[in-house]
Amino acid sequence: LSASVLVDHLPRILDRVADRVAKPHEDAAALAGSPKKHAIERLAYGFDLQTVIAEYRTLRQCILARWASDVGPHISVEEVCGLNQALDHAIGESTTSFAHARERVLRAIDTISEAALGAPNVEAFLGKMLEALVATAESVDTGAVLLREGDVLRLRASVGLEEELTRDFTERIGEGIAGRVVEKGAPLFVRDAAEDPTVVSPFLREKQVRAVYGVPLHRGEEIIGAAIMGSRTAF
Repeated sequence: LSASVLVDHLPRILDRVADRVAKPHEDAAALAGSPKKHAIERLAYGFDLQTVIAEYRTLRQCILARWASDVGPHISVEEVCGLNQALDHAIGESTTSFAHARERVLRAIDTISEAALGAPNVEAFLGKMLEALVATAESVDTGAVLLREGDVLRLRASVGLEEELTRDFTERIGEGIAGRVVEKGAPLFVRDAAEDPTVVSPFLREKQVRAVYGVPLHRGEEIIGAAIMGSRTAF
């Protein structure tokens, strides 16, 4: 992983820890959710919980080593307690968030496995898969799967969108989000789908969907469609 990915949240966490040490009784000094974001990012990259906790242990050692180098070998008990309290709070928030996120992932895998075994047809399976996606990812509240039929992609399943808006919907290869995903054979991110001029899906505009992420679906070497997820709350 690149250095920018590895340290992405740590500077913000360090800022929050410093605020917490300086003003332990003020609400403005809270950690502001940074440990939660950090833990979920680490889970996404395949880190285990012990590694996340080890990062905080290393951070604590680096802070104290820097203090000893710049200030001297002595530090007040009050300041050590403030530092430990801030870092322990961050560890607790990270641990809780990591555990909850992992539980959602496992629950989604169970749901998809049950759907694969019990769904009577492709549409039923895809619908269950999308429901599991929405239940797993906090900011995702819409999803769709379009499968290729010649030069067009036809919507086969959706969640979070009215049926009358999505019935018989198609996109040509190279047009719209799904069409461009299939044409390029690569993921595509759109920051604000409701305002993006390249988006052709009327239901994305109707539902004021913001962030949209699409990925190609493969069967062997062949691209057979695209899966799209969207959020009405996050860019």
